Formats: sequence, C-alpha cells, structure tokens
Amino acid sequence: MNNDVCFIINSKNLYIDEYLVEMNIPIFFICKDDDNNKYAVLCEDTSELEYLICRVSIDSLYKMLKNELTLYDFIHESDEKWILKSGDSLETDLVEEVGELEPAYYPKKNEFLALNNEKICDYINRIQSECSEAFSENNSIELQKMILTTLTRFKTTVSKSNKEYNFFRNSVKQKYNLKLSLVGGVYL
Repeated sequence: MNNDVCFIINSKNLYIDEYLVEMNIPIFFICKDDDNNKYAVLCEDTSELEYLICRVSIDSLYKMLKNELTLYDFIHESDEKWILKSGDSLETDLVEEVGELEPAYYPKKNEFLALNNEKICDYINRIQSECSEAFSENNSIELQKMILTTLTRFKTTVSKSNKEYNFFRNSVKQKYNLKLSLVGGVYL
C-alpha cells in the first residue's frame, strides 16, 4: 500500500498492507515486512495508541477475510505476538513480546470480520494470488523432494534387484557348466 514504516518489531520494518477497519484512526489493519510476512494489527486502546500485533500466515489471513476463520482464532493461532505502546517516534515505541495474551486482548469468540466492500474484495483477490504463489512454490519444492526420493528408492531397488539377479545368474552358472552359444543374437 505504501512504503512508510509504521512499526519496528524485532528490527523488522512493518509497512501498511491494507486497512480493514478505520474510524478516526485505523483500528484493525494488516502490515507486512520486507520479506512480505504478514502481521495483523489491532488497536486495543485508541486514546493511548496501544496495539496488539500478531504475525499471521497468508493462509489464515485469507481464511479470516473469507469468513472461514473467526477473529478470535485468527489472533489465537499466531505464534508470535507483541503489545506495542506508541511513543513519540518509532524509536520510542515500547514493544513487548507476549507468549499468552490476557483474555481482554482477544476479540469475542465466534465473531467474523464480515466485511464485503470493493476494497476488501480486491484485497482478498490479492491475498488469494499470494496464497497461490506460496502454494505453488511450496508444492514445487515438495515435488522436487518427492521426485528425488522416488529416484533414489528406484535406483536402490534396481541396484538391489541387479545384485540379486547377478547372484542368481552366477549361482546357476556355477551349478551348470553352460557353453556360450548364440541364440537370436544374445549370448547365453
């Protein structure tokens, strides 16, 4: 959306990706870092500008936007969460990483975002394409691993079969002294 840094978390710059809910100030929005990781930002206290920031997966973001995931579950699923109290500048913001949030920080259970305007629909389409890209990249890597594993197993099986065949063939030759003869272009 823009390239202005709005927060700094663990030495990573966070930029606004999309505003989802705004009143006088943004209440609920999505940020991204330089690696395109997504962060959900929820303004918990509008007078003190205290924010809950959660690193979220692109998949959970998509599901939340499509109302397939509740807001509570969307926040709860995040493994990385911070409380940020806004200072006079980015450098004076107070950032605290939290493991388990107090219940007051979570949205109510069974609530969905339930937004359906053109801006959100466009954002859903953009996230969907990012999901598809991430899915195809992950699948490409998984497919390469699967092919290498299969080839390795096949080579091992063929090698093992060849050894067993050679052993069988050689043991048959040792029991029976066969003369080499040409049969249809193949020496036996």
